[in-house]
Amino acid sequence: MAFTAYIALGSNLGDRSSYLRCAINRINKIPMTKIKKLSRIEETAPIGGPTQGPYLNGVAEIKTGLPAQRLMDSLRQIEQALGRPAEHPHWGARTIDLDIIDYDGIQMSSKKLSLPHPRAHQRTFVLRPLAQIAPHWIHPVFGKTAFRLLDEAAAQ
Repeated sequence: MAFTAYIALGSNLGDRSSYLRCAINRINKIPMTKIKKLSRIEETAPIGGPTQGPYLNGVAEIKTGLPAQRLMDSLRQIEQALGRPAEHPHWGARTIDLDIIDYDGIQMSSKKLSLPHPRAHQRTFVLRPLAQIAPHWIHPVFGKTAFRLLDEAAAQ
């Protein structure tokens, strides 16, 4: 069975473009997983946390046969392989950041994974690229499209 998931991609340390390219290549190598669509990558200002440089952000739509937690574990392995420590400062700078925004509309919450991502609906740097590649996507909790959520987030 193939599930559709949306993965947020971000980097603001070192050669940001290279880290994103490597992460995209590695996502495509996760068993039973393929990127189907990739948004444009755009530069965004960091939000919260310590003073740090700008991010490059984008979103990938993937098809995967993996359960959500196994997919998240695979994404964490990619982050660690690309130099992100397992323990890092909250909202701190990072070589790569990979988050599952939505996994086939499933709602769940555990210590390791919350779906949909609990703050994605507030983040223009996630919603803008998500709207590019999935204009008809509906947030599983709020029942709104990425465009609608983007308008609401931009107005705050």
